[in-house]
Amino acid sequence: MCSSSDDAKAADDVGPGQDPTTAEAWAALEEAGIVPENVALSDYVNADADVIVYEELSDAEILKSARAASATAADSSDDEEVGHGVPMVPTSVTASQVIDSLDVLRSFLGAHDDDVAMQLLADCEQRILPLLVRNRKQ
Repeated sequence: MCSSSDDAKAADDVGPGQDPTTAEAWAALEEAGIVPENVALSDYVNADADVIVYEELSDAEILKSARAASATAADSSDDEEVGHGVPMVPTSVTASQVIDSLDVLRSFLGAHDDDVAMQLLADCEQRILPLLVRNRKQ
C-alpha cells in the first residue's frame, strides 16, 4: 500500500481534472518501478493536450475548395467516371433491372419486418411500373 509520503506526493501530482484515486494509483505504479522517475502523472495525462484534432475552415477556404472541385468537374468529360466507378452521367436502366432492384428491396424489407417501408415501396412500385410500360411502348 502507499505510505504517507507517497500520498503526499500523489496529492501534489493531482492536477485539474484528476482525482486523488488516480494520483494514488500513479504513485503505486512509480513505487513498483513501472513508471520512469522523470515522468509525472500530469505529463502523462496532458501528453496530447496540444494535438490538433480538427481544424475549422474559414469561409474563404471553403469557397476555394468548392471552386477547385467545380473547376475539376468541369474540366473532365461527361464520359469519365467520378470516384468509386460511378458514372457522372446516369446510364439508361432496363426494365428488368428496375424490377430486379424492386425485388431486392422487397426481400430486404421483408426480412426486417418493416411494414411502413414495405408500403412505401409498394407506392413507389405503383408509380414506377407505368413508367416502364410507357418507355416500352416508345
